[in-house]
Amino acid sequence: MRAMVTWFSLGVLALALGACEPKAPARSAAPPAPPVASIAPVALPTAAAAVAPETVAMVSQALAMAQAFSTRAAEDLAAAAKAEARFPELAAQASEAASRAGATPDRPALVRRVELARTEAEAARADLAARAAAFRAGAQAQTDAVAQAQLQCVQTPEFAASEPCVKLMAEQATLAQTVTTLTTRFAAAEAAYQKQRPRFDEASATMLLGGR
Repeated sequence: MRAMVTWFSLGVLALALGACEPKAPARSAAPPAPPVASIAPVALPTAAAAVAPETVAMVSQALAMAQAFSTRAAEDLAAAAKAEARFPELAAQASEAASRAGATPDRPALVRRVELARTEAEAARADLAARAAAFRAGAQAQTDAVAQAQLQCVQTPEFAASEPCVKLMAEQATLAQTVTTLTTRFAAAEAAYQKQRPRFDEASATMLLGGR
């Protein structure tokens, strides 16, 4: 009987101890994932208005022609400046030779010197006349072509800022200055020839009269 009471007491004690044992806390559920924000599409800038290929070709051609015209004009400018300076020198040579003509054994050589001086001066003047005629024929046509191309360049701001149009604008200013400068130089060279022409005429006349 005592043994049964003892076993009963041990069972009650075990149950009491089990009731006092701490329980593990229940795991809380994972927090819900935050919603993914939707990304709005990025608006691309509007493309520049397309320029027709033939328009671009026309502007490029006008630029190339203007540059070639400026190159030729530089050569004409140098030729006119050289002739303008050369006319007085040749006239002085002719006058000096005529002044020594007299009755000298060197007369044939002096006659030849006068002829050469006058021939060189007239050849230089003829060359300038041809250059001036070609210049006048091309200057207006070139100016008109560049102006027409400039009208095409201003169709859109993007095309106006393109390399061909920017270069064309600079070339247009150069062209205008070249036309003015070369026109003035041709006129100055012709004036220099006309100023020296009486000296050539006088030298030729002296040699002609002295040979009779």
